[in-house]
Amino acid sequence: ALASRKMKQLDAAREDLKLAIIFDPDNRAVKKELLAIKKELEQEKKVKKANLAKAFSSTGSSFLYDDKEDLEKKRAVEKKERELEEEKKREKRKAEWEDECVQRMSSGGDAISFEEYEKELEIKEEEEEKARKKLKKEEEEQEKAERKVRRMADEAKKVEESDESDDELTERELQMLRGYKKTSDGRTTSYFSREQTEEEKKLLGNIAPQRLESAPAPQRLDSTESQSSAKSTSVWNNAGTWEEKDTSDWCNTSLNSYLEETVVQVDHYTGKVQKVKDLSGDASVAFVSGKKRFVFDYNASLKYVILDEGDETIASGTLKLLDISSTAMNDELEVDVLAWKKEPSDEVSAAALKCRELLVAQVRSQVLAFVQAFNAEY
Repeated sequence: ALASRKMKQLDAAREDLKLAIIFDPDNRAVKKELLAIKKELEQEKKVKKANLAKAFSSTGSSFLYDDKEDLEKKRAVEKKERELEEEKKREKRKAEWEDECVQRMSSGGDAISFEEYEKELEIKEEEEEKARKKLKKEEEEQEKAERKVRRMADEAKKVEESDESDDELTERELQMLRGYKKTSDGRTTSYFSREQTEEEKKLLGNIAPQRLESAPAPQRLDSTESQSSAKSTSVWNNAGTWEEKDTSDWCNTSLNSYLEETVVQVDHYTGKVQKVKDLSGDASVAFVSGKKRFVFDYNASLKYVILDEGDETIASGTLKLLDISSTAMNDELEVDVLAWKKEPSDEVSAAALKCRELLVAQVRSQVLAFVQAFNAEY
């Protein structure tokens, strides 16, 4: 019984003690041990009951959702690590900037500000990224060309193997190689020219060009009619079946313009979108059963700055627009606010946060304005 209790096998220990009492009813040590085991069993039941109540409770924390809490903690740790990594990179750039300033001054040049140095680094990184993309594209095209050459070589080899038993080419095969043939009336023409049968000639009749004695004067189209037809289905599509018109060029330019015009003002501070980066996607207008559908799907990154009265940058960062699409316009546009690129000082932190919040709201309004302009244009 004592061994079972040590191994937390309380039910087995209780059965052993009951058996001991049967053989020795007056043994006080056995009775005391049995009473202690009963208390432990009751305590164990209480703990299990409390755990179950906690698991299915509508209030308070539950161990069923511990994985969610762990995920949130993990995300917080990852965010903190990213911020620390960004801070380390910033300190490294500052050290490199100081070295650059010393080098410029030693060679008789002028020192530059840290913001100018970061801008130069950004331009350099963009150029390197473009060069990498160009190189990758060239490699893909070269690989595609090599695959095409190999495929053509394989096909030629197959043809050669299939024809290796033939000693000479027939007259028809020679004509195919030369690229011309003779018609029934003795004319020499292209091999791909098709000669009409007598039955087809009878059905078509005389198709030789005829001189027009008098032609009706061209009629001028009414401007309203031409405009309405430009914004509806094609002339051939009288039945109103599926028809789609690509509007990507107009929408790319228009959306870029609307986003770049995003500006807000808070007290003495101004927030604005400085640059639209990585705008990609497409748009079209579809006509389905006589109804017009506006379809678009874009994503972009927006670099923004917050300026004081003297047009000095007090903060900057990046906004991510991951889903500017016709299917998501019924909900609020999702705007991902990344960490500060230039963090505001404690004195202006509250104003910068408020300015950024209004800037995000204005970005949503600008996207809605683009959608309205898109609908009006087409």
